[in-house]
Amino acid sequence: MQRYRAKPIEIDALLWQGDMADVPQEWLDYVVTYDTDTGALFTRTLQGPAAAEPGKHYLIPNLGEHEVYPVVASVFHRRYEAVTDE
Repeated sequence: MQRYRAKPIEIDALLWQGDMADVPQEWLDYVVTYDTDTGALFTRTLQGPAAAEPGKHYLIPNLGEHEVYPVVASVFHRRYEAVTDE
């Protein structure tokens, strides 16, 4: 069996807090709907619409594939670390 390692990449991401003003303009084309009562944001992904709950999901753009997908915060923090500018 061959072993593999994930390639290190840098990504843009945003912890969804329920405020549409926080979403970058270029990501808005991939927002399907926004529930003003719950703050849930539904985005377009290759697998279909996906929901992001405020404070629970990060939004990650994949603009080359025309999607913005939510990732649960606990999973996001296992996979990614903040990049510091030097």
